[in-house]
Amino acid sequence: MEAKIALPSGKAVSFVAAILASSLSNAEVLLQINVSAPAAAGADRVVNASLGVVGATRKQATLNTTLSFRLPDAPALSLRVLADRSIVETFIVR
Repeated sequence: MEAKIALPSGKAVSFVAAILASSLSNAEVLLQINVSAPAAAGADRVVNASLGVVGATRKQATLNTTLSFRLPDAPALSLRVLADRSIVETFIVR
């Protein structure tokens, strides 16, 4: 999956990607990304990404991981997800 996400000038953005799914309610992997607004013109944005892998009972995630990093302000960011039966790789770049 590849997506280009618009980053409106001076505003925060949040979105969820359902991976290996036909809907949010039956996703095997949920990726939630929050991108902060830049603190000032030309300042970095803070990206917080959370990934949850759903367990067999579908009642709670069996794996949760989060990461945070700074990204220079830009009009958009690119999200690329590669998935197969054993691994999910996620790339977030500006």
